[in-house]
Amino acid sequence: MITTQPVFEVHITKHVGLLLVWFTRTYTFRGTYAQCGAELARAQRQNKLLGWWSIPSLFWNAIALAGNSAAAKSLARDAAVAFGHPSAMRGPMPAARSQAREKVPA
Repeated sequence: MITTQPVFEVHITKHVGLLLVWFTRTYTFRGTYAQCGAELARAQRQNKLLGWWSIPSLFWNAIALAGNSAAAKSLARDAAVAFGHPSAMRGPMPAARSQAREKVPA
């Protein structure tokens, strides 16, 4: 029996800042949870290593890092729903049952 994994979609921003020039690329990546997580990690690594090398890049790289962080949280939330994890439950938690027992008169 072949089981298929759900496909997720994340919006990723990569930024490279040089002394006088900078480059920002925004794209959508589709794949399994593991593939999307790996692509987000790769983009964050690039932003942290190559994104700070000009004054305007300090601003644009911070935006890219924040956007990718939000995309990672959204991916985790979507995966929790897709895989049926209890953290994906919406609404109030069910009330706990009372553990107290009534004493029966003898």
